[in-house]
Amino acid sequence: DASAIKGIIQTVMDDDNVNGILLLMMFASANRDALGGITDLLKAWGQQKPLISCILAPPGIWDDQVKDLELSGALVNYPTPERAAKVMANLWKYGKIRSTQ
Repeated sequence: DASAIKGIIQTVMDDDNVNGILLLMMFASANRDALGGITDLLKAWGQQKPLISCILAPPGIWDDQVKDLELSGALVNYPTPERAAKVMANLWKYGKIRSTQ
């Protein structure tokens, strides 16, 4: 349910041992309201840690919500889990390079 998903994401966001979040969410009829339930949380979070996502749904289901989250700067969404994971891996590599300079 949406409140459980929100609680999990909030816990990960608050964990000082987590440096970035890879959010993978796939539409199912049981989680139709899940994205609406976390939108305010993601916007309030404001990318305090990198939040990379792959939010997948049939056309027209979550399109407007994902676009709104991207435009607000709450997250960056990629079309496949592999691309989202690659971006997170490259952010980690970039961070390592920056920390050695």
